[in-house]
Amino acid sequence: MSIKSRIALLSVSSLTALGSLALVAPVSAAAAAAPVHLVWTVWGSPLDTATYQLRANEYHALHPNVSISVINLPKYDQQVETMIAGGKSPDIMNVAQDGVGFGVNGAVMNLAPLIKQSHFNLDRFSPGYIGEYSYRGAIYGLPDRGGYSMIFYNKALFRKAHIPYPTSNWTWSDFLHDAQKMTIVQGGKTVQWGFAGSGWWPYYGALVHEAGGHFINPDETTGMISSPATQAGLNFANDLAFKWHVTPTPDEAANFGANGPNIARGNIGMNMDSFWDIKTLYGSLGQNLGMAPFPRDKMGGMETVGTGVAIAAQSKNVQADWQFLQWLSTPAGQRQIVINHEDMPATKYGLSLWIKTLPKGLSYSLLAPDARDVFSPRIPPTWNQLQTTEGNDLTPFWDGKISASALAPKMDQDIAGVLTSGQ
Repeated sequence: MSIKSRIALLSVSSLTALGSLALVAPVSAAAAAAPVHLVWTVWGSPLDTATYQLRANEYHALHPNVSISVINLPKYDQQVETMIAGGKSPDIMNVAQDGVGFGVNGAVMNLAPLIKQSHFNLDRFSPGYIGEYSYRGAIYGLPDRGGYSMIFYNKALFRKAHIPYPTSNWTWSDFLHDAQKMTIVQGGKTVQWGFAGSGWWPYYGALVHEAGGHFINPDETTGMISSPATQAGLNFANDLAFKWHVTPTPDEAANFGANGPNIARGNIGMNMDSFWDIKTLYGSLGQNLGMAPFPRDKMGGMETVGTGVAIAAQSKNVQADWQFLQWLSTPAGQRQIVINHEDMPATKYGLSLWIKTLPKGLSYSLLAPDARDVFSPRIPPTWNQLQTTEGNDLTPFWDGKISASALAPKMDQDIAGVLTSGQ
């Protein structure tokens, strides 16, 4: 659930342009003239906390009667639930995929009525983000920080292998060809891998989506691992290691030790990640770092891994909360995300500013046409339990000890048990 953050340098001109947004007026006036103090719970790094507090302080400068304290909870779900149970509920809560569970269980408000009453325009957000916080007509959070699964690649290794860089419409076949060309075996040992995958759900979830599959059925009563499309996506991910040997198996990755396969070390051609690692990777690869969408199968697919903001159901300051949430999605409200270069802002305008701050030579151009392919998976209220169950069931599959077809019956049953437990 945690969302990593990194800080990147901005040009003086970019900072000047962004700084001019500080005085942009909020969407509407403060909810009340009487002093109001809001508590905003978040997770993440010290940079995250500092960025959120800077945004809160800027809002306070525009609305002197509203002060906001940001509290970082390292064990977020557990700690925020304890606060709520103890009668010390926050007012604003950060949420991710767990927001649906918080909403269905009564911890955060359904924002749909407020959105309708205030004519709040959801079109300001990049496509695919709203679904992360939506469930059966309810909206339990507004997108704040965006981001999704995508591909980083090492341009130098592409040039060395005499293959063109990825394009916006490359396919699974193109991807496999490139990964094979960049995989180097010396003395019976692989010393360079074409791709480094991941057991992280936005990676294999994107491949399943591209193949036309899903992990749970539309009614959210059972799993869909037995679906040929779902198995096709899972098998492609695992065949990269065990059939085509362009990705290290878990054992092979572990045998590398501390200096294991890593795109930043120059022994991986491509890997799956998200935008928060730009500074780290650029620091190692410089202008040899490239970004590309996931290769396409039946459809495109890049799974959202964003962070949203919600109103706690027990808050006594709902109108002030809602005014603040609206302001967070304005250019002024998203400004500090761009300056501190966390994962991309969720608004279209914020994204346009963020793109201008990318390091020299790093282009968003391949990803821009595929923003329409950013999607949210089907998210039930038992999302956290579902991820634990899926992770446990898939471990022997990722280890090459069981096939997807053999795993499917038990996994579908286990998923069904998790889904029905939340009803």
